[in-house]
Amino acid sequence: MSPLWHLAAPDSYARMRAEVEAAYPDLRFSIQDECVFIHGSFPIKEDGAALDRYSIEVRVPQDFPIELPVLCEVGGRVPWVPDRHVNWKNGNACLFFPDERWRFFPDGSTLRDFLEGPVRNFLISQSVFERTGQWPFGERGHGEAGILEAYGDMLEIPPDR
Repeated sequence: MSPLWHLAAPDSYARMRAEVEAAYPDLRFSIQDECVFIHGSFPIKEDGAALDRYSIEVRVPQDFPIELPVLCEVGGRVPWVPDRHVNWKNGNACLFFPDERWRFFPDGSTLRDFLEGPVRNFLISQSVFERTGQWPFGERGHGEAGILEAYGDMLEIPPDR
């Protein structure tokens, strides 16, 4: 088992925590079962104004950044169903196809980058979908169909082939 990231790199953990708490004063950190958790109210901001808010919990795994953080919307707004890009068994959000990590959470990314990239985009999508029934960034299928679509996008293969 690899060392617990927040204990193995306490300066890095302290820096990331301070960066997140400065940008998002309604989010708090805790450590439970040797994992770091970030929880609280996450604002969707544009030009400094909060357009929407979600209650979230982010589990930062023991071997972060090798393993990615996991987002759960815990306020009951986002149903736990595949059509809303949420695992129906545990409430984990599907933020992006894992093999596209290089695009959405490249090496060297921080917890703030995770919040301001994949988490923000997921929650913006949920807000727009609530209001319009449309996904603002497009949508991929689920399961095998979604995997094929993701690889097709990465390889720039037209979907009609």
